Amino acid sequence: MKAQNLRLLVIVMGMCLITTVLLALIAFLAINARTQEQRILDLENELATERSLQDDEEEVIPVSETFNTEWIVNSKTDLVETEQYKVDITYPELINPNNPVVAASVNGYVNSLILNYKQDVTTAETMGGGQSTIELDFDLRFLNDKFISILVSGSNYLGGAHPNGVYFSINYDLLNNKPLLISDLFNPDSGYLNVLSEASASELVETIGVDIPEDFIIDGTAPIADNFKVFNLTDTALVITFPEYQVAPYAFGPQTVVLEMSGVNSYFNSEFAALL
Repeated sequence: MKAQNLRLLVIVMGMCLITTVLLALIAFLAINARTQEQRILDLENELATERSLQDDEEEVIPVSETFNTEWIVNSKTDLVETEQYKVDITYPELINPNNPVVAASVNGYVNSLILNYKQDVTTAETMGGGQSTIELDFDLRFLNDKFISILVSGSNYLGGAHPNGVYFSINYDLLNNKPLLISDLFNPDSGYLNVLSEASASELVETIGVDIPEDFIIDGTAPIADNFKVFNLTDTALVITFPEYQVAPYAFGPQTVVLEMSGVNSYFNSEFAALL
């Protein structure tokens, strides 16, 4: 009798063990199935995001309709985000079916400038190990069949207390297929740097000078070409952009000086004047 009871007990325990194993297997398969479903959903979301970014990169928006010229300026975007960095850049692309060689040269020049700033972020190691970022956009200031002037502005973050301002200008001679620096606009013996220095300092003193140390404006507007490297032309003025820290503390932000064309065009050299 005891032997029969012992066998029955062994059988019951065996069945319980089998049942437990089966239940564990069923639970494992159910969890694995849900995991696979989640992986599929994650993959679909990742692909959708990638397609969205690709669509954004390929999107072109014309921004030059208000200018009477055969040149077309489109707005394109470069969007990339990883755990280490985020890139959000809107940049210009020039198109001219009648002048594809110059268009290609301008676009190559623009892309090289953008790439330099992009690489600063994508290769950076931020303080504290956070995500580095860059955001840039552009403003078309002047365009005719011979000359284009664009301001690119935004910020990047490479660690530290706050983002850094990013400002650079694209001034391009479409007639002679070459980029222009501030020195390319003026007669070299005209004293133009003194003119820019005095006019800029005077305007800045009126707008912010009473609130900041005098050395900021004196140093930032000294008659040195590098102080006026971020410049643009409009129909009526030469516009100088001074980034943060150049003529005022960071909290004051970037500063802009607008010099009426009538006050500077007599210093232009004949080659540049012919472009306007």
